[in-house]
Amino acid sequence: MHYLKKSLNNKKGIIVITHKEYNKVKELSSFKVLSNNNYIALHVGFNIRIPLAWYLPTSKISLFLMPSFHWTPTWIRKTDFCTRRFTPDYFLNQPGGDRPIDIIYIGRINKMKNSLKIASFVKKLNLKTVFIGFYQGGEDSYYQEFLDVVNSSDNINYINGTGIRNADFWGTSQREISEYLKQSKVYIHGCVNEGESRSIHEAFLSGCILLIPKNMKGGGLDYYNQLNYSLYEDDTIYVSLIEAINKSKYFRDLPESHSKLLDSNSIALFKDKVKSLLPDIDKSEDGWDTEKLNLKLCAHYLNIPWYKEGSVTADIYTSESLQTFLSYNCIE
Repeated sequence: MHYLKKSLNNKKGIIVITHKEYNKVKELSSFKVLSNNNYIALHVGFNIRIPLAWYLPTSKISLFLMPSFHWTPTWIRKTDFCTRRFTPDYFLNQPGGDRPIDIIYIGRINKMKNSLKIASFVKKLNLKTVFIGFYQGGEDSYYQEFLDVVNSSDNINYINGTGIRNADFWGTSQREISEYLKQSKVYIHGCVNEGESRSIHEAFLSGCILLIPKNMKGGGLDYYNQLNYSLYEDDTIYVSLIEAINKSKYFRDLPESHSKLLDSNSIALFKDKVKSLLPDIDKSEDGWDTEKLNLKLCAHYLNIPWYKEGSVTADIYTSESLQTFLSYNCIE
């Protein structure tokens, strides 16, 4: 949950909730009061496999923030300003420079991400590979198998962020990740069901070729073109990987459309869009919190008092954590 725009001058504010929070908080009495004085925007950060109407029985949701691939009824208010539209500028690739890392994987280590399958494959290759990730629990035997593979490999370097908190989130900091990406030729992705795919677009902005599953669904394909992507299936991954590495020798310039994924290019456009869609808000520049929206919109920003220690995200599920949110933001 994020207080995007404060209520000022007797005008409504804007509170963004995540798709995970929605069903948990919509029946809380304090949330019902909150929604009377603020617009509620829903950030949809996953590949919708159920009708969007699941979220629409209530009039409390005034705006949807979601990737463009989602089909939605024409009558709802929506914008494609989701987390990937606020990628920090330091991810942007700078021309020139060596890329000593052949393959890079970034993400949680679990079955959904196919981490073990990818590690087992790249172990067989004489290609320098970096895994940047962390384990969140619940799949101990799977994680141990993964560790056995990477620890027995001469060409895989696992940067383990398990249990490590940086300033904003779990694991390796974003700025460190950007530096690794800008030294890598190919970014490999294992998950087939994606939302806005923030990590994919960070890699693309950093100049990596994207090696992604051919059957992937969701926003990771929104900027697909044959120059910057290679698609793989389990039985063709080796050929696809070699193709991706060959592409990396020539591809360094980003399509102009990707400039809109940068935080510095999106903030003003986002505010203007929101003002046009939600007319009953204060039109001044006061009261906006647009810092680190790539993390805050999806509750990945953890440096806040309602974060429950040990959780992967800072989603609000209880009346107690909602009350902490209200007190922190001075909302009555």
